[in-house]
Parts: sequence; structure tokens; C-alpha cells
Amino acid sequence: MSERPAKPSSSESAKSLDPKSQYPQNMRPNGPAEQKEIEETVLWEGGYSPRTMFGSWLVAAVVSIGMLVVVLWWFSGNSVAWYIVLGAILAIWSALLAAYGYHRLSHRYELTNQRLKHRDGILVQTTNRVELIDVSDVMFRQGPIQNLLGVGHITVKSSDVTHPELVLKGIANVRKVADAIDDARRSERRRRGVFVESI
Repeated sequence: MSERPAKPSSSESAKSLDPKSQYPQNMRPNGPAEQKEIEETVLWEGGYSPRTMFGSWLVAAVVSIGMLVVVLWWFSGNSVAWYIVLGAILAIWSALLAAYGYHRLSHRYELTNQRLKHRDGILVQTTNRVELIDVSDVMFRQGPIQNLLGVGHITVKSSDVTHPELVLKGIANVRKVADAIDDARRSERRRRGVFVESI
């Protein structure tokens, strides 16, 4: 007498119908509803570094000394020449200080584990946010003097409609900051299940 095969239990039948049962538990695909929400934390904050203008400070200092030497050598007894030279030197340094003050006060940046925030303006301030998942490329640029001082400009390209190309000017430790932005965007894309290579 032949034996009939055992009928699978209801729990085993339900398991065979589960599309995730074919995967090990640590490899099961997660849908959007299963993504874990994580707390937004600040990874980096910064603004315009005074070291960015070191080359401009150096040129202004050389020009100022040169003008003083010229007026002292050829026009030492001419008071009008002294007034002109001193006025020119004052104008040069005032312009540099005004430029530095504007950049320092009007540009602030904040990187979190989910987005890059940037604030523009002094009296009227505008704050914009770029989602890290939308960032497609991160690069930085340095001049010869900036390379020695470790400062530079970071360019962030994204699919953001308002700021498809955001330039972070005068960033200290520019290489580390650029790497931090790139690492944060990769982590956010992995968390949301987006292939980094797809960008």
C-alpha cells in the first residue's frame, strides 16, 4: 500500500507564498514603507575662511609698501603726494575688508546626514536646502596659495531646481569637507536604496 505524501501545514503554505521567504532574513529586499527614519544630525558647519583672501592681503601689503617707498624717495617733501598715497592705501584696504566682511557674514553652510543647507544674505537672509539624495557630484578647486593653506571652493551639482550648481566659497580644510559631503550623500543614497553608480 502506497503512502500519500504529507500535506503541508497551513503555516508552511503561507510561507511558500511569501515572496520574501526565498531570501535569507538579512538579505530580504525592503520596500519604501520599511525604510527606517533616522534623526537628522549636523555633520559640519562652516563659512568663508579669512585664509581664502591671503593672496589678496599679500598683494595689498606689497603695493602699500611700494607706494610708501616711492613717495618717501621722490616726494618726501610734497604733502599732496602723501595725502594721495595714504588715501589710495586706505581705499585698497577698505575695499578688501568690505569684501571679506560681506563673504564672511553672508555665506553660511551646514551639512547634515540628509541635506546640505546654505544661507545667503546679511539683512535679508535666504536659506535653501539641497537633499543629499539629489546630489550628483562634488568637486573642489584650489589655487596655488590656497592649496598651501588648505582652503578652496567646493562645487556641488544636483538635480535641485533652485540651485543645480551650488558653490561653497572659501572653505577651510576643503578636501576633508568635500569628502564629508560625498560620503554623506553616498550613505543617504544607500539608506534609501538608490544605487550610487546610477548618478
